[in-house]
Amino acid sequence: MSLGKGVKSWSNKQLCLVFIICLPLFMLFNWDVEAWVKSKVDAAIVQNHLDISYQTFSLHGAGLHLSHVRLGAPNLPRPLWLDEVELQLDWLLLSQMRLSILADVKNNFMQMKALLSMDDGSLLLSDITGQMDVQAAQAWYGKALLAQGFGDVHWQGDIGLNVNTGLPVQTDLHIRWQNAALSMMQQRYALGDYVLALKQSDKNQSWILEGGKQLQIKGRGTLEMNHIDVLKWLLQGKIYAQADAASPLAAF
Repeated sequence: MSLGKGVKSWSNKQLCLVFIICLPLFMLFNWDVEAWVKSKVDAAIVQNHLDISYQTFSLHGAGLHLSHVRLGAPNLPRPLWLDEVELQLDWLLLSQMRLSILADVKNNFMQMKALLSMDDGSLLLSDITGQMDVQAAQAWYGKALLAQGFGDVHWQGDIGLNVNTGLPVQTDLHIRWQNAALSMMQQRYALGDYVLALKQSDKNQSWILEGGKQLQIKGRGTLEMNHIDVLKWLLQGKIYAQADAASPLAAF
């Protein structure tokens, strides 16, 4: 380990230790911890040039609660509004001198939980669980598509992001689209359930897709993530699709 990394690691340990010791003292002397923490959060947003704003801020023990959070990013088609954001320190990891935060975010079409931590320039999202209403998410996306999607998407796994580029550096994610359906040309087609597995090695992401009843799909390939715009990622591989004989999709 280099001297720079050693100093940084020791500084993080010192910060955790000081926080653990001082938090009871702050509460004992009735110090305005909330105002101090809020000032630090606001300063971090400005210093890191983050497009984040919020309406209310409150502190409950070692947890933060933000409401009506606006999150903007270059790879988002429009700002993402979150009704509630809960951030809670992971005391078990903090006792081991590792600063980690349990995050719980939700809005009108999505809810997600994850454990956030930093590791050598990467933001790690571990133990991710989440779900999303496809129709409501497509309404938020706001761009005209050939078909309207329905159903619920659930995901779980781990993701590592480069803090400078925002691109994934490691991924182990499973995504399930349950009760999948599409509406096209005034017709609605029930498709079934699908599972997508993503596993990353370097800049290439391997994927496996399978499932479906009315429309059975199997496929695998790679996904090259070399651009901040997700729609510009290079998708390669093979997909086999077969419609059930009794399905209206068989006409296609």
